[in-house]
Amino acid sequence: MNDLIEYLKCAFAPATLSTWFLVVLGIVAGVIAMRTLRHIKTQAEAATRTLISTFRPHIHIRRMRIMETEDSLFLEVILVNRGDSNGQVTNLFMKMEWHWTHTADETEINTTTFEPFGLLPGESAPIKIILNGALVLYRISVMDFEKHGTQGMTLRCVGEIAYLDDNKTQRQIGFDRRWNHETKRFIASDDPEEEFAD
Repeated sequence: MNDLIEYLKCAFAPATLSTWFLVVLGIVAGVIAMRTLRHIKTQAEAATRTLISTFRPHIHIRRMRIMETEDSLFLEVILVNRGDSNGQVTNLFMKMEWHWTHTADETEINTTTFEPFGLLPGESAPIKIILNGALVLYRISVMDFEKHGTQGMTLRCVGEIAYLDDNKTQRQIGFDRRWNHETKRFIASDDPEEEFAD
């Protein structure tokens, strides 16, 4: 016990007070440094989130067209990321149908969903969908247009694309387009509920 008392007297003698002051000062400085680093990390994370939101992905349909071979008809769609950061497509849904112009009736050809995939800035992704059983009607509609100059029926493609940025913010675009024999292009709907961008 006496040894402990002697040790404490030596340890906290006036000659060692400056050493203890430096120890306490070092602990305080360490706590301040840890808090400062924590704030810097929080600010850096916030700045990164802001940067991702500012330079975010913009996934769009670059091209959508009908292609015909001797024995099949298919839809080709090219998606592109025009933004400045990565985009992760989480849901891609497309429905092809015949739209009967005079009666506004619709007959579904097929519905397709796709597995998730990523698009880097500037990267594009080609998608091809075979339209089973649609070739004969398509050729009839082409002949009808060439003969009468009108489209009694037309191909319609509707769908939605949902994608995430690196902040996990979900964005969505929708499309409703009809094939035009004269221009050989899909024409976008004027309905903002059907054709919209994020």
